[in-house]
Amino acid sequence: MYPAVVDASTWNSVPIRLENVLPRAGVPAKLPPDSRTAGAGRPLFEDHMTYIITQPCIDTKDASCVDVCPVDCIYEGEDQYYIHPEECIDCGACVPECPVEAIFPDDEVPETWNEFIAKNYLYFDVPAP
Repeated sequence: MYPAVVDASTWNSVPIRLENVLPRAGVPAKLPPDSRTAGAGRPLFEDHMTYIITQPCIDTKDASCVDVCPVDCIYEGEDQYYIHPEECIDCGACVPECPVEAIFPDDEVPETWNEFIAKNYLYFDVPAP
């Protein structure tokens, strides 16, 4: 599938994706802000998705997810935390840290909590996908 030897002259063309490398390496590295987006507020990765914090977080607001986020994209709102959809790198580090199991990929939010998808995007004034 991959060549055993990589020609150094083609190294720049090897597709390395941070959201695949960082979690596997166990590196909760803090990435510089300019590495989060491709500019003009567009996500860095074309198949970009985000995570959504849902109803169980309401009034609980345990900050465990904030502490593990490698790009500091989780913000405190009045009643819950929110994940910025244009800053999230889809690493999923926040999911296992949530003590109330309130964090889901935006395409896996339980139907009963679908309104939290719009609520998350609205919080950041970002159009929903």
